[in-house]
Amino acid sequence: MKLFFAIFFALIVLAFDQPSIASTVVVAKHHEITVIDGDSIQIGDTVFQLVGIDAPELGQVCDHEGNLWLCGLAAGSELRKLINLQTMPIKCTIQPQKNALPVATCLIGDSEISDILLKSGFVVAMEESNPHYIAMEDLGKKGSLGIWGSKFIQPRKWRNGERLPNEDRFKGAFHSTNNYPWKMLKEIFLNKSRTDHVSCMVRGKVLEGSDKFYFSPLDAEFESLKMNPKHGDRYFCGDEEARQAGWRRKGEMQKVIK
Repeated sequence: MKLFFAIFFALIVLAFDQPSIASTVVVAKHHEITVIDGDSIQIGDTVFQLVGIDAPELGQVCDHEGNLWLCGLAAGSELRKLINLQTMPIKCTIQPQKNALPVATCLIGDSEISDILLKSGFVVAMEESNPHYIAMEDLGKKGSLGIWGSKFIQPRKWRNGERLPNEDRFKGAFHSTNNYPWKMLKEIFLNKSRTDHVSCMVRGKVLEGSDKFYFSPLDAEFESLKMNPKHGDRYFCGDEEARQAGWRRKGEMQKVIK
């Protein structure tokens, strides 16, 4: 019996003695934040995942009454617009993750960015997220806002290969995407070689010898990038696909890659 209690006590001590990963606070002005897509940002040399949310991938389309539109790109554009309009610094509490991107809880004043995106309907709540984010998602869903006014595949399922029945017929920018200022859409959809999905638009570019970087359509230099498959350049359907293939963001520390 004494041995049992000794082992039991040791296990309790061990459980409470595990080192915790401390959170940090980053304060940045809007021009110091680069939006990659609808749920990830880059500040300096680190890429962060916004807490509690999952955005459609950049190459993902949604179906609004038969009209296919770039809902993933639209989500990223909404996040970029939200951040660029801010005159006050944005405060992000960063929680490091083991073998994953650090998670950021970012505030604009007293409002959390994840909440704003969920209520506007451009992103979904992650399955394992706090019930608070589920409630925020419900507000956008009840109003049929953003992607909730269309048929769409859950982002996690889309990343695993599930597609809308008519997604292979997507030829370019339809529906609300026509209002976004992307001059290179014609070049992307009509001139580039087809991948497994016509709207896979994230550009993987081999630069500076053998360094492999990926660029989002939201990046300032995106339009100027010339793709050369002979040098190893390639397209991806989303940033997560690029990261899993070993590519990283320009200026990013290699140690934060998944």
